[in-house]
Amino acid sequence: MGFIDSLDLQQITLLWVFSFGLIFCRVGSAIMLFPGIGEVYVPINLRLIFALAVSFLLAPVLLPLLPKIPTSPVMLFVLAGAEIMTGIFIGMVLRMLLSLIHVSGMIIAFQSSLASAMLFDATQGSQGAVVGVLLTQLAVTLLFTSDLHHPMLLAIANSYHLFPAGVFPNVSDFSEMAVRLASHGFLTAFKIAAPVLAVTTMLYLVAGVMSRLMPNMQVFFVIAPAQIYIAFMTFMVTLSAGMLWYLEYYRDALSFLDGGG
Repeated sequence: MGFIDSLDLQQITLLWVFSFGLIFCRVGSAIMLFPGIGEVYVPINLRLIFALAVSFLLAPVLLPLLPKIPTSPVMLFVLAGAEIMTGIFIGMVLRMLLSLIHVSGMIIAFQSSLASAMLFDATQGSQGAVVGVLLTQLAVTLLFTSDLHHPMLLAIANSYHLFPAGVFPNVSDFSEMAVRLASHGFLTAFKIAAPVLAVTTMLYLVAGVMSRLMPNMQVFFVIAPAQIYIAFMTFMVTLSAGMLWYLEYYRDALSFLDGGG
């Protein structure tokens, strides 16, 4: 009787270790690219602890959705590889949704003659225009202050219904979904930057007329201060509306993991 009890306990322990490890493969891969948490300035050990904590919380809920324990080590590595690939894709999509606000900032920077004013953007891991860095950092802050990190974590849990555990995802479906999100993201980035684009385009038209009327005048050199001032004033007036629009788009875009994208 004691042998049976110890065998049952051993099986339960093995099941929980397998389930936790398989969930951690997907959750950990996604959180390493998670906006705000997966940035280069966040220590790796903190990201690891956070991923372990989320995996521990999700294990009892996701246990019925996991496959059976494989009988060979090769199958175990195959299951882990499939989960890591799925987690990387989810993290890349979340990162792509964050990058679109950086694109919007770069558009505004070019239109306001501030493209050469560069700062290090930790979310991109490279140098970026100062307006793009501002918008990206503001977006990360708003994602957490508006509790949008909760739907992001929920999206990782709901992804088990869209991408079954232990099954290699369809690469063509992944590519199609990434292209669709990228196209919609670029369109949203242009919409956020549209007020500055419209105002500076009108300013360029006025400058073109002035250059025809006064050929000897260095028009574009003269209007540079006015261009920066007008672009900044437009940017200041439309910033709150643009960020609210971005947060709404981000919330709607997360529905792809529920099968609604």
